[in-house]
Amino acid sequence: MRWIALIVFLIFLSMAYPSSAIPVVNNWLETVELSQNGSCDVVIQMEITGKFASLSIDVPGKQITVIKDDSMDFGGPLDITTGEGIITLTPNYFSDDTWNGRIHLKIEDIGEKTDVITYRRTFKSPVIKLENGTIIEADLKEGAISTTVALPENFTPVSYSPEPWKIIFQYGRMKVLWREIGETTVTLEGEFSPFLKDYITVSNRLRSMKALYEDNENYREARTILSLSLGYFEEGNLEKARNYLNRSLEIIEGMKMNATPENPETPEKTGERTPGFETGGAILALIFVTIIGKRWRRY
Repeated sequence: MRWIALIVFLIFLSMAYPSSAIPVVNNWLETVELSQNGSCDVVIQMEITGKFASLSIDVPGKQITVIKDDSMDFGGPLDITTGEGIITLTPNYFSDDTWNGRIHLKIEDIGEKTDVITYRRTFKSPVIKLENGTIIEADLKEGAISTTVALPENFTPVSYSPEPWKIIFQYGRMKVLWREIGETTVTLEGEFSPFLKDYITVSNRLRSMKALYEDNENYREARTILSLSLGYFEEGNLEKARNYLNRSLEIIEGMKMNATPENPETPEKTGERTPGFETGGAILALIFVTIIGKRWRRY
């Protein structure tokens, strides 16, 4: 009798919650830009297979604002509501078999304004309201979640969990990338880096000189050495990173000192003739020949 009761219960459960009716999160990409003032910009992009009436996602922080800009895309009209640590997306239409959406958020209270910033994010399956009113958790495809967290400018990561896929320096920020993770808690701690501050200053100087010095051998050398300094920094060899950074700066200063007096921003180029020299020389030669010719005819 117990087996019969269990079978009947499983049949009833499968009828009430058919597996095919539960939406599946195929891809979940979350990009975060942290600010030193304790706020962050978050862009969440998600692909879900299966129809649903609404979707709720947990997010870190309580003061949440939806930013309506070009990064927003839902494939149709959508109502968005925010609460403490949660956003709910309700399409004004029943979604198709596969739904793609992207939402841009501003979160004000992610951390405190200090020289150390801490980020903590717990990923859980979104809560789905089905068309029949049933509320369940969506199935989360294995390895569906990827997230990139950009630290504030001049900050570098000092601790993180779990082990990230990659740490890179891009567009003036250190970024920590996690790929193909599941339901987990991501933590990241970053601190102010004097080296990164100096590196960005030197990098900006080189960028401002590019138009005038791009073909200059010293400029190319300074750029190569600067790139090596960042590589050593990413490897954790701060001493070598600082030495290469200082060497790049020395080359830049030397280029400035050797610039032409007429235009201190322009590198001196040897082997080039002064514009108009050939024309002026030809005129003087013609005058000289004319004078000599007249004197010659006197004799």
